Amino acid sequence: MKASPARGPTILVLSRSIAGERMSAPGIRALNIARTLARQLPEAAVTLAVPNTTGLPVPEGFAVVPSTRGSLPGLILRNEVIVAQYVPAYALPFIIGKRLVLDFFANFIAEWLELWSENKEAPGRKASMDTNRRYLNLQLSQADLVLAANERQRDLWLGALAAQGRVTPAVYDADRSLRSLVDVAPFGVRPEPAVLKKRVLKGVYPGIGPQDRVLIWNGGILHWYDPTTLIHAFDRVSRLRPDVKLFFLGTKYPVDDPIEGRTLTGMLELSEQLGLTGKSVFFNEGWLPYDATADYLVEADIGVCTYFTNLETHFAYRVRLVDLIWAETPIICNQGDTIAGLVEERGLGLAVPQGDADALAQAMLRLLDDSAFLDRCRSNLREVKEEMSWDRALAPLLSFCGALPRRSVSRSLGMTSAAAASYFWARAAQTDVGQMRLFRALFGTPPGLRWLEDAPLF
Repeated sequence: MKASPARGPTILVLSRSIAGERMSAPGIRALNIARTLARQLPEAAVTLAVPNTTGLPVPEGFAVVPSTRGSLPGLILRNEVIVAQYVPAYALPFIIGKRLVLDFFANFIAEWLELWSENKEAPGRKASMDTNRRYLNLQLSQADLVLAANERQRDLWLGALAAQGRVTPAVYDADRSLRSLVDVAPFGVRPEPAVLKKRVLKGVYPGIGPQDRVLIWNGGILHWYDPTTLIHAFDRVSRLRPDVKLFFLGTKYPVDDPIEGRTLTGMLELSEQLGLTGKSVFFNEGWLPYDATADYLVEADIGVCTYFTNLETHFAYRVRLVDLIWAETPIICNQGDTIAGLVEERGLGLAVPQGDADALAQAMLRLLDDSAFLDRCRSNLREVKEEMSWDRALAPLLSFCGALPRRSVSRSLGMTSAAAASYFWARAAQTDVGQMRLFRALFGTPPGLRWLEDAPLF
C-alpha cells in the first residue's frame, strides 16, 4: 500500500559540514535536528542536505541528500522551512517566500577574530572580517527565527538584529519577549545510553595499562584552547602519579582547510620536550568516527578542557563538555563560559582560573584521589543530562515548525537587497578580478575579457 503524503510542513535542514561517519559539531547538530524534527513532527517531510556524497547518515524518518551548488536552489524551492547555519549567498534569492531559521549556535565573530589572531599583520585580515560581518547582516536580514546556544549569544544576535532595524514596533508589539525572533536552542546530549561497549583505552591502547587512570581531552585543538597550561599541569601530576595518563581524542578537524594552527604544533612540541609523549600523554591523530568516540568518553575517568578567558569563551557553548555530561565523565575545565558555570553550580566537576597550572594540577589530584567527590560528580551528571535531551533543547524550533507562523513582518526585500549589495561589493573589492566578476554579473562581460565567462561568481 502506498504511503499517504505528509500533511505537515516540508522542512530542509541544511548542514554546512559533513554529516555521517566522521562529524564535527555543525554536522552532529544538523543530523540531530533532522532526527528530532522527524520524530516529534511525524506529519512533516524532513530532508537533511549535506555537503558530502559518501558516508551519508542513515535516514531515520527523514530523507538524506547531497547538497551541491547546482542542487541547492531546487532543494530550497521544494521546502517551506529552511533550517541552516547559513545559506550560501548564491542561493539566497530562492529563500524569498520561505521561512528561514538561522541556527546561529556558534559565536562566529569571536571565532573569526581568534582564527586570524596568529596572522595579525596579514593583509587580508581586516577585509575578511569586514566581509564576514556583511555576510552575517545578509543572513540576518532574511531570518524569521534565529536560534542561539545560550542567553549570552541571544543577547548578541538581538543586538545585531536591532542594529539592522529588524526589532520594529510591530515585532515588539507581537511579542515583547522577542523569543519569536531570537530564542535559545542549545546542543543536546547523545540519545543513546552511555554504556561501555568495548574497552579502547585501558589495557588496549599502547602505553596505557589496565589499572591506569585516564584523563581525556575530547575534540580537536583550536586557537582559543589552552593546551599548554594543561601539559605543564599534567607534567606535575604525572611525576606524582605515574599511573595517570592524558589522552587527546582528536588533533585535526575533519575539514579541508587546516584550522588548528600553532596552538596544536606548540602543544605537540612542548609534550615532546617534557618527555611526556608516548609515556604519559597520548595523541590520537586525525578524527575518529563519531560513534566510535562514545567508548572513549565512557571509559575515561575524567574529562579535561582548558581555554583562554576571552570573547570566544564568554559566548561559547562547548559541545565537547556536553558530550562529557552525556558520558557521565566528571569535568575539569576553565571558568568563564556557560557550561563551566553549570559545572560549578551543579557539581559536575571542577572549574579553575585560566592559565593557573597549579590550580589545574590540584583539581586533577582532587578528582583522582577523592572517590566520594568523584561519585557525587557522576551522580550530578546523571541528573543534569536528563535535562539536556535534544527534544528539550530544540523546543523553540519544534514549536516554530509545528505552528508554521507567517514570515516575520520585519523581513524586507529592500533591506536584504542593500545587505546583499554591501556584501557582494566587499567580496569583489578584495581583488580586481573580483570587481570584474561582479561587473560581469551585473552588466555582462566586456569585450576582450571573455575568459571571465568560465570564472564562477564567488
